[in-house]
Amino acid sequence: MPVAGLVLTLADDTPASLMAALAHTPGISLGEPCGARLPVVLEAESPQALDAVLYELGARPGVLLVELAFAELSDLEPLTDYEQPRRERSHVGGDDGPT
Repeated sequence: MPVAGLVLTLADDTPASLMAALAHTPGISLGEPCGARLPVVLEAESPQALDAVLYELGARPGVLLVELAFAELSDLEPLTDYEQPRRERSHVGGDDGPT
């Protein structure tokens, strides 16, 4: 199960309803706020679900910034060659073509 440690930066006028909604969101554990910053632990069923929640958190009114402090994905099955992203080599240097 993917786990992420986040720090949310909240606006000064963040509504109390946001804190209540976050506290009742499945998979989210809130830490003690420190000024405008709120530590959050997020557990998700898959990396895709983790990514979706990260974007959803950033879109909430009152959330100015979502910072990823750590991500733990070690319990996932390794990717097959087919599933791994392909990387292109960048052209570095002179005019001799790709390196």
